[in-house]
Amino acid sequence: MALPDRFLAPPRTVAPEASAQLAAERMDNEHVGSLVVIDEHEHPVGILTDRDIALGVWWEWSQTGTWPCGSWATDGMAPAFR
Repeated sequence: MALPDRFLAPPRTVAPEASAQLAAERMDNEHVGSLVVIDEHEHPVGILTDRDIALGVWWEWSQTGTWPCGSWATDGMAPAFR
């Protein structure tokens, strides 16, 4: 049984320094609820979810006026397959 194309699509990604607005727009445009945060070598370093944005953006923005994705992404990514 073949998997539908949507299960074979590459993961949607974002850089750690990307803004919350960019990440939220990307999630909305791509119809996804999370983005893999990648480093400069395109290695996964975390995952950012729509929940991370909803709960974290207000506080960070109110304190600093910025909201880099790397500050709230869950870290400690492990490979799915070994």
